[in-house]
This record gives sequence, structure tokens and C-alpha cells, in this order.
Amino acid sequence: MNEATLQPNNRGARHGSRRRWGIAGLLTVGALVAANLIGMTSASARPATQTMVGRAFNITVATSTLGKSTPIVGPILDTGVISTTTPETFSPPCSVLTGLIAAQALCNQVTATADPAGVTATSSLAGAQIGTPGIPAIVLGAVTVTSTTTCAGSVGTTTIAYLSVGGHVVINSPTLVAPNTQISVAGIKLALNQQVPNLAPAIGLRVNALHVQVGNAVSSIYVTVGHAESLIRRCPTTTG
Repeated sequence: MNEATLQPNNRGARHGSRRRWGIAGLLTVGALVAANLIGMTSASARPATQTMVGRAFNITVATSTLGKSTPIVGPILDTGVISTTTPETFSPPCSVLTGLIAAQALCNQVTATADPAGVTATSSLAGAQIGTPGIPAIVLGAVTVTSTTTCAGSVGTTTIAYLSVGGHVVINSPTLVAPNTQISVAGIKLALNQQVPNLAPAIGLRVNALHVQVGNAVSSIYVTVGHAESLIRRCPTTTG
């Protein structure tokens, strides 16, 4: 018998096996790529987590010369900037203040909520007397200021029970002050419920219950009583 006929011919089997492994490998790689693409698509489709930011303080006094601001007093009882992605409340203990700037029941709070995302900053005091040099005497009754922001927008409120500046009575009963009320008393500029929206893409609002300016565009002294600010980043319609 011809010996050549006794040798098994495995080349065809090996080629077939290689083809099968090649197809199986391609299918495996294809499945992995598809899974990764689905994962990437799902991740991109998930809404971004909103970041809620808030801050509140009671009183600050500063000078401004040629546009450069320098703090003199405060900010008093400043919460600092509170930033969170989860619901929580930051509420340091209330306090009192004595001296040239005296105030009672100074309180501040920042509260973040979820579903829907929102943040509220609140600053309040029961009364204050401010008599720093260069500033006419300021006397205040109860003051409460809030700034609230959701992805739908921002709202600020200011309530002042009593206000006199340099002996001139401006408010003599509890008043819900209209936004950005401007008053001039003996050449002193007062801004009540002063509201400054945050620029896009983030949504937010800074509110000062009372902002007093003594001086001119070159050199001034500023007093702020009751400050609350709230802001949300990465709302569905923004990229901030």
C-alpha cells in the first residue's frame, strides 16, 4: 500500500478550526464593542447631577477706592460658600454682636433639597445699630432676607420691620420690600432688597436686604445688612 495514502490529511481540519475561532473571536469583540457603546450611550443619556450652592451672612462694612474693595468689618457670621449635591441643611448657631456694630439674634441658614433640586439661603437678625466712623448711624428692626433657586429660576425676598439712617426714618413698620428699591437720604444712597442675578450658564441670585453707599465713584464706604445667595449648576437646560 502506498504509504502516502496512510498519512491523515489534517490541513483542511486545521483551516476550518482557524476559521471557526476567527469568527468566534470577531463575534466576541463585536459584542464587547456593542456593550461599550450601549454603556456610553446610557451614561450620556443620564442627567447630570445638580450642584446646589448657597451662602448667607448678616453684616459687612467695606471701603472701595478706584474700584478696589477692602473689608473693614465682617462678613459677620458668614456661612461661607456651601456646595452640595445631596439634600442637607447648614445652620450654625445664632449669635449676638456688641460694640460700634451691635445686633441681636443673628442667624443664617442654607438648605439644599432634591427632586426637584433646590437651594434656599436665609439671613435674619432681630435688630441692629451700626455706628462705624464715616457712616451715619443706621438703626434696624427685624430683617429677614432669602434667596431661593431651582432649575426653574430664582426668587428673592426682603422684609424689614424698621429702618432709619442718620436719624431719617425710612421704614417704620414691617414691610415686604419691592426688589431693587432705590432711596436717597441726605445724599446717602440706599438699595433695599437689592437683587443681582447670576450670569448663565448657572442659575442663581444674590440678595442684599440693605446696601448703603457713602461717598462717590472714586472713594466710598459700603454697608451691607442681610445677604443671601443661592445657585444651581448643571440644570438640564444649562451646562454650568
